[in-house]
Amino acid sequence: MIPPTIWIGLCGVLAWVVIVTHAACAPSRRLWPPRHRPGPLTLMWSWGFTILIYVGVIQTGLIEGNRLKLPDVIRWGLGGGMALMGSALQSWGVAALGLSATAGFARDGSYPPTPINIGPYHYMRHPQYVGQAVSLVGLALASGGLWVWGLTVAALLAFIAVARLESLHLRTTHASTS
Repeated sequence: MIPPTIWIGLCGVLAWVVIVTHAACAPSRRLWPPRHRPGPLTLMWSWGFTILIYVGVIQTGLIEGNRLKLPDVIRWGLGGGMALMGSALQSWGVAALGLSATAGFARDGSYPPTPINIGPYHYMRHPQYVGQAVSLVGLALASGGLWVWGLTVAALLAFIAVARLESLHLRTTHASTS
């Protein structure tokens, strides 16, 4: 039986897929990445969809329990460690940019957006998505559930699409103004 909480996470995944698809089909009317400094509504829905994914993963994991019979050292040692490390990397990325600039734009909201080179952005282009990926895999390991892995893989694919969309936008915008 499919745990009902998986639908919470799948709603978040589906919302991101719709946003990415819309941006690919209608780039001039895209919602993400925002064309200007994001306002409160953009911040609410973008973080809200991501939070839905996390709530779905955590709740589904709690309902399923250790269905895969993973040893505790894998669940709590590796999975717990990955969840904490991924959350720390994601938080560092948010702290480097500020909450309202988490699309990889300049902190001052200047347009066109320019790539960031501070904090974790000095080492990688998408530390927030990398952190989310690591933390979601860690949570899936910690849960030991089966359904939670399906949701986690769907979320990872959605986040890869969002990160690629942001990279494309930053390259295209930065190249057209250089």
